[in-house]
Amino acid sequence: MTPFITTSIVPQAVVVVPFFGFGCSSFATNFDLVIKVFGTSDQFLRETSFRLLDGTTRGSTPLVVSTKDLEGKFGPTLIHAGSSRSFGFAPQFGCGFSPQPQSMSADVVLVDSAGGRHDQSIVVPIQ
Repeated sequence: MTPFITTSIVPQAVVVVPFFGFGCSSFATNFDLVIKVFGTSDQFLRETSFRLLDGTTRGSTPLVVSTKDLEGKFGPTLIHAGSSRSFGFAPQFGCGFSPQPQSMSADVVLVDSAGGRHDQSIVVPIQ
């Protein structure tokens, strides 16, 4: 049985702050990734990737957060069935994105206790 999972980013419109270094502009932001698991199957957060989008192309190179990095930051990444969990992120996007970003995407990989993979994607606007 496929679990019902919702993924959201709080706040619903993120703010990116430009910062300058190494002769190029970069962007930073912070937000919570909130995952709600309905049903009877526990889930583990295994990978996330974040990407700035300019509205015309796929966007910047994704910033990937691996299982090892997630566990180093949050400890066990278990989300119990019937509950939700919030994961705080403060990504910094490096050089190579010239226009002002219009939105940010998040791709989330969850794995249940039986090893089944459940992918989630979300796009939020940038203020």
